[in-house]
Amino acid sequence: MDVAALTRINSVASDLLSQTQQTSKTRPLYEDFFGCVSRNFGKGFLLGAGVNGVVGFFNVTRGKESLVGSLTKFFESGDTSRWGIFAGLVLAVFNGTLYVITSSTPTESEEEVCETPLTVRQLITNKIQAIVSPSVRQNLYYYRAFIAGSLSGLAIFALPPQTRSTVAIFVTVRALEIQAKLAVRRHFIPEVPHADTLLMMASSAEVMWAWVFHRHSIARSYRTFLVRQAQLDPIQVEAVRRVQCGLPLELDTFNSFRLRKGFSAVTDPFMYEKAGGWAEIVHPGTNFLWNTTLFFFRSIRQSFGVYLPVYGFSMLMFSAHRCLASPFSSAKRMITDVIRSSLFLSAYCTSGIASMTLWRELGFTHSIMGSLSKAMVALAGATGGVMLLLEKPSRRLELALFVCRQSFHSLFVLMNTNPRFRSRGLDFVRSKLELLLFCLAMGHIMHAFVQHPQLVRYRALLSRFFDSEQRHNFFGDKNPHKHVE
Repeated sequence: MDVAALTRINSVASDLLSQTQQTSKTRPLYEDFFGCVSRNFGKGFLLGAGVNGVVGFFNVTRGKESLVGSLTKFFESGDTSRWGIFAGLVLAVFNGTLYVITSSTPTESEEEVCETPLTVRQLITNKIQAIVSPSVRQNLYYYRAFIAGSLSGLAIFALPPQTRSTVAIFVTVRALEIQAKLAVRRHFIPEVPHADTLLMMASSAEVMWAWVFHRHSIARSYRTFLVRQAQLDPIQVEAVRRVQCGLPLELDTFNSFRLRKGFSAVTDPFMYEKAGGWAEIVHPGTNFLWNTTLFFFRSIRQSFGVYLPVYGFSMLMFSAHRCLASPFSSAKRMITDVIRSSLFLSAYCTSGIASMTLWRELGFTHSIMGSLSKAMVALAGATGGVMLLLEKPSRRLELALFVCRQSFHSLFVLMNTNPRFRSRGLDFVRSKLELLLFCLAMGHIMHAFVQHPQLVRYRALLSRFFDSEQRHNFFGDKNPHKHVE
């Protein structure tokens, strides 16, 4: 075979390859609206059910559930199917609405070719053009992701009722994060150094205050975590509440705790006003420095049990190829991260509990400050929040948002149980607040995902499930007046 023939074959192959690439770029992602909805619902159902199963497996690795109990809960509980339906509806409604709004804007080829028979999509497009003005269509296209995201928020009704507020608060916190970034970017608010640490301090102050004075407002799983990490018996926490409120101790309950720990009973319900009385409540039998040292090393051991499954599971799930390629370096990196995070959590808990004694020494007692002495607990939580500086910078914001989510949950529960809120006829607003929050937050996040993707974290993960600007470019350039900041 001569060189000319080889050159021609190469030219033909290049033309075929370019045509194939051009066809793949212009080929619709979905054949029609039904295909869009059905594919996304199926994908979302598998995602929701799978995530529920992964959470169960993670609880097994942390010793919270047995393997048999986790499997039984996964297959027999209705929560698995409800989470699948929820995720399926979110993807189907969002991507379906985005498909309709995007496809209702005609391409240049559709405007030029009028002799060919009109398809159903072109008929819908013509109807929308006849009814809606160009300026409204432009705004509709720009805010299409907000509209689609808000409509997808209605899927929250598919979730179990006891988890709706948790999901709504989680999404709301993420939306507030994006809004804060956008406000800084547009110079509406200044950029604050160590804003994540300040957020951690404020959130920890509220969580600590709620844990002592309104324990019912803390989520049950997080309340269990606090009891284990704070190394305080619930009877001791109740005693701290009564001390800061200036109330007498419940001697029967408090003495049952002391006798169980091998200490003598007390007879004075106001013994905390005497010298050494506070120490007999928080750390009986030991002095402050020795108890703080023992607390820190016990917390180190507990923190390893918290972070070792977290980092190990995430490494196997998201970096399996890296583990197989270089197992020793991956193990070294994981152990380093576990040690650093364990030091942070230990310092966080130790400083939060130990600083209660220090703040009382500074005068935050009921005999000196009256009802303002309750602020001692919040100040102790804020003191612990400073320890976030020990954590890796890339993890600080995530941890601050996690504690912020817990504080929002506490405020939400306190608002729902507030008699004054109920007495003003706002029961309907309170009962539908989680729906309103979820719809608005989903709309805000999805709008940022499409129009401001640089503000959204984990956008690479979201782009696997949610359609965006790039995934709808097969319709052509629909937005000639694209918004430019």
